[in-house]
Amino acid sequence: MKKQDTFKDFGEFWYYTKELSQHQIDIIFHSLPEIEQVDLRKSYSSGGWEDLFKRNQINKILEDIKKDIGIDVIYIRCRVLSGKSYYMKRGDWIYINNLLSSFSIKNTFFAIGNIEEKVVNENTVLLTVENAKKKYN
Repeated sequence: MKKQDTFKDFGEFWYYTKELSQHQIDIIFHSLPEIEQVDLRKSYSSGGWEDLFKRNQINKILEDIKKDIGIDVIYIRCRVLSGKSYYMKRGDWIYINNLLSSFSIKNTFFAIGNIEEKVVNENTVLLTVENAKKKYN
């Protein structure tokens, strides 16, 4: 007799559980047979789901930064990468980097990759693209 999976892959699992709380999702996941849990973990890893979830988390952080302190990080990165420098309060730049520090550069590259900071004084940094490629490659 062939084993019957409850979910064919992580995409299907997420389709049916995405509206539930994390606690409810955990209960459903842990109630599945161990072999199916393993299969879902493999599908999660191989399907790029982790990157998607991290990207969504980072996007939420960037939205909160824009709403809370009025800084559009993506706009700043586009400006810097187009060859224009950008002056910013040093405390704001430290705050942004601290919020994103739990993610790998692979996940935050779209937001702050290739940006180099130069301390102008104790209150200001100058964001540029100069020499940043060495840092992130």
